Amino acid sequence: MTGYSPSTVSRVLSKSEYPVAERTRDAIVKSAVELDYQTDLIARNLKTKTSNTIGVVVPTTGPMYMAMVQGMEDAAYENGYTIFLLNHKYDPDRTRKYIQTLVQSYVSGVICMLLKEIPEGCIPENSGCPVLMITSGNTPMGELFVDLELENSTYLATKHLISLGHKKIAYLTLNKEVLSMRQLKIAGFKKALWEAGINFCERYLYETQNFHYASSDSLLECEVGVELTRKLIANTPEVTGIVCMNDLVAIAAIRELTDSGYRVPFDYSVTGCDDLFFAPLIRPSLTTVQINKYDMGRRAMLDLIQYIQNGIVHNRKNDQDIRLIKRESSSFPRHV
Repeated sequence: MTGYSPSTVSRVLSKSEYPVAERTRDAIVKSAVELDYQTDLIARNLKTKTSNTIGVVVPTTGPMYMAMVQGMEDAAYENGYTIFLLNHKYDPDRTRKYIQTLVQSYVSGVICMLLKEIPEGCIPENSGCPVLMITSGNTPMGELFVDLELENSTYLATKHLISLGHKKIAYLTLNKEVLSMRQLKIAGFKKALWEAGINFCERYLYETQNFHYASSDSLLECEVGVELTRKLIANTPEVTGIVCMNDLVAIAAIRELTDSGYRVPFDYSVTGCDDLFFAPLIRPSLTTVQINKYDMGRRAMLDLIQYIQNGIVHNRKNDQDIRLIKRESSSFPRHV
């Protein structure tokens, strides 16, 4: 249509730096608009063995992870990249397969959130595709990693209750053996007790055995909070403070305590973790540990882009993104 060679047209449409006369460029662009020409991205990726796409592999579509993904997506968009999102559901085989598929699709890089152990062979060797691992307390594998430092969340929540005078403090969690994340949170709980000279009581550790991580669901987590709170009321009535592994479990605990005739925080103080959007809206508003998930995700993406473009490595810990938010659900312990 233009009369120019395929190579000249290709240089213009791919925005190559190869010098092309302005008149030639204008004619080619005008013809492309008239023909409604769309670039075949798959063909371009095969030709260049790269793309402006970054793969993001997450455990679930829960609120914590989606807030991090939003930060990643915004940072990617601002730098000329798009993201491709996959959900590995804590399955090592699925995780490994997804990363391999993304690398074979010539993405510019991959971010993978892993809150369990990092599967062997997960990071392809000599692929030329950088893979940034977001872990929590795991031994870093590969050149790029971010440590979420989730142990600090329960440490801060427990330390807060101790500062108010609580000594009989329970911890509510999903299956602690399933994810290293949950084990780390328990470690933070124990650390705060130990520093205050309070012995850890195994009876105050409540966990469910019927929650499967691969089918993680917010309503199920709330049901777990109700179940564990009922057991706490029946078995350890001397407890005055409750630390919950996340806000969903905490809100369910408050609901069950209220339905059972108890007042929060006068009979029981309750803390959560995550600071989800509804934490300040419920009554009593939830004392929780705020994890700046959006900024975590944003910085992780910027770290990966820096590596892609300049070869600069920024491995980091995110303890600066975690802080306690004091609200109405925590107060001094009742007299026991």
